[in-house]
Amino acid sequence: MTAVKKQTKLVDLAKAAGVAKSTASMALSGHWSINADTRERVRRIADELGYEANPYAQRLGGQRSRTVALLSNGIDRSTGREKLLAIQERITAIGYDVPIYAGGDASSHDPARQVKLIAELRRLMPLAIIFHNAQIAPESLAELKLYQEQGGTLVAYGGEPFGECDNVLIDANENMYRAAKYLLEQGHRNIGLCEHFEKPFGPTGRLDGFRRALAEFGAEYREEWWFWGGLFERNGAMLAERFLALDERPTGLCIVNDYSASSFVNCLSRAGFSVPRDVSIVAHDDGMAAEYCLVPLTTVTHPIAETAVAVERYLCSRLDASYDGPARMSPVYGELVVRESVRRV
Repeated sequence: MTAVKKQTKLVDLAKAAGVAKSTASMALSGHWSINADTRERVRRIADELGYEANPYAQRLGGQRSRTVALLSNGIDRSTGREKLLAIQERITAIGYDVPIYAGGDASSHDPARQVKLIAELRRLMPLAIIFHNAQIAPESLAELKLYQEQGGTLVAYGGEPFGECDNVLIDANENMYRAAKYLLEQGHRNIGLCEHFEKPFGPTGRLDGFRRALAEFGAEYREEWWFWGGLFERNGAMLAERFLALDERPTGLCIVNDYSASSFVNCLSRAGFSVPRDVSIVAHDDGMAAEYCLVPLTTVTHPIAETAVAVERYLCSRLDASYDGPARMSPVYGELVVRESVRRV
């Protein structure tokens, strides 16, 4: 049987560093009263000994956590993951520990599992929680509010505003408006929309942005050209099947996201159709799937970097007490990137 490695205790660390136990504790927490050389020495020896601080003991000892938790309902392989990593990188760079807590795959939505995850995170009492506010169950919101009441800091990002904290909102309505407007500017008047879910995304939703562009150009909205259901490549394959089955087809499509659009292009190609000859496409996100698609895709970018910068700004202003006012809300927008998937008619 393999022997269990003995865990290094704070008293062992203090002895190895030649300081008092209280000094070692304050050095690890970055307390201002401990000089920089001592803090560095204690942390180096802690790493050498494999010392791990007990978060519960830190709370009892009155030490301030350096943990900023990143919370997501699920992780996808597209912009959801990229935003998590971008935010994690920025907040880590300014000196915080930034673990990611997620409820599994982004396509699954289990409210009970979500509530349990947030309740466990709340009991750990990190210094702050940055959370993606899509598909947050009402019971989960109650847990987040309780965390706030206990002194925690919340910052939200995504498409659904959470009124109790600072929000960075990705304006999906405006992004879709820009995508549809570009097709309309190229002369298309018969255009459709494909997205993942029937439920609108964002304060007013992508569909509203799409219809706003149509109204500006006097184009008709046709219910049979609004497609939804499935995620990523599966969504694109589903769209291709429905598109080919239509008696009358749109000449242009706005597709969320690049993975869906790329799959759609491939499925049409196998059926003897081509983009943009038979249909023009504006995708969303501007990931590698857009740039390296069979036909490089015109797309609207997903504001990942802008989201991370805005989240960091809100977080820091709360933690350093430079702002202590009411909840703020900041929208971020994508930009159109023109490639080869749209033809002028």
